[in-house]
Amino acid sequence: MALFQMELYKLFSQKIIYIVFFVLVLFSTGFTYYHGAAEEREVYQSFEGTITEEKLAIAQKEVEVLNEKLYAEEGIQLTDNEWTLMGVYESITYGSQIEQNKVELIQELDAKNSIAAKHEKSMHEQIDTSYFAYNKGPIETIDYASFFSIMITGAMLLIGLATTFTQEHYTGVDNYILSAKKGRKPIVYAKLAAAFVYTVAVVLGWEIFNLIWNGIQFSHNGWDTAIQYSFKYYFSPFSFTMLEFHLIELGFHLLGACAFAFTIVLVSALCKNSFVSLIISGSIFAVPYFLMEAVDLPKVLEHMLQFSFLYVMNVEKFFSSYQAIELFGVIVLYAILAVIVMIGVLCVVPFWINRIVKRKEVVS
Repeated sequence: MALFQMELYKLFSQKIIYIVFFVLVLFSTGFTYYHGAAEEREVYQSFEGTITEEKLAIAQKEVEVLNEKLYAEEGIQLTDNEWTLMGVYESITYGSQIEQNKVELIQELDAKNSIAAKHEKSMHEQIDTSYFAYNKGPIETIDYASFFSIMITGAMLLIGLATTFTQEHYTGVDNYILSAKKGRKPIVYAKLAAAFVYTVAVVLGWEIFNLIWNGIQFSHNGWDTAIQYSFKYYFSPFSFTMLEFHLIELGFHLLGACAFAFTIVLVSALCKNSFVSLIISGSIFAVPYFLMEAVDLPKVLEHMLQFSFLYVMNVEKFFSSYQAIELFGVIVLYAILAVIVMIGVLCVVPFWINRIVKRKEVVS
């Protein structure tokens, strides 16, 4: 316990991590604040609930009226309230489009005679988009957790953990570690446990800010609406509400972050120079993204890179569309494979670090 407390103290006594966290969180706001949410919520309230045929007909008619007014003559502008109403009506009709898309997709899947098609069809059949509410708060919260949070977590883990072992080599403390006959494993596990606590603290830190910041701006209404109301997940086959999806999103992010944190500790154990450790760990995190976005890769490699730390923490690729592989007649979703890969990293890395530390003692 004393070793664990010491490692925690070493991590959380670094002033730089607080400065970086504050700066990254500050910049994630874009230095903007949305003031129109209260008026929007008031307009949305009269349409909240199950989307009926009557509501849909009203919405479609009003959209036509507002569009005619907007394009009737040059120079005519809609009022702020009319723009808000336009957004409400379009959101209602958007929900009907999701349902129509689901029906058409199910028909297409019916024509395919494969296990994957049947599985995807069964998933789409469970989607329910009938409930409508003002959901800008949940959408913004989900988007924050899949974009800004990755930058914050990645930067904080690199800055906080890249020197886990290299700093001790630089200060000469590693001589005491390597000379300890029974202290090697406890020290390794103390460092990994401290890295885990540090990672959880980072994720909780930005999540608390995320909930407060978007809650103040947009409120937390609409968590019961389907994830398909977020444009990114329009084609998603998963029947999650926004609340359910955000909890899953957080779980994936935390799992990927912990696996990445352990990997940084591993790299630090392999390196003698802190800068080299930082560069290698940063490359492990960022290179898959640049390869996916900037290089025309073979499909096989693209699918493999989806299981890198950054994309697991992002989760979007696993839930925005149907992605699965058939193994021995069983359909396994990519999301499940990602969990297996990350758990594998969490299991293998501690064993690997122990071997490295043990080998260093034998060499010395």
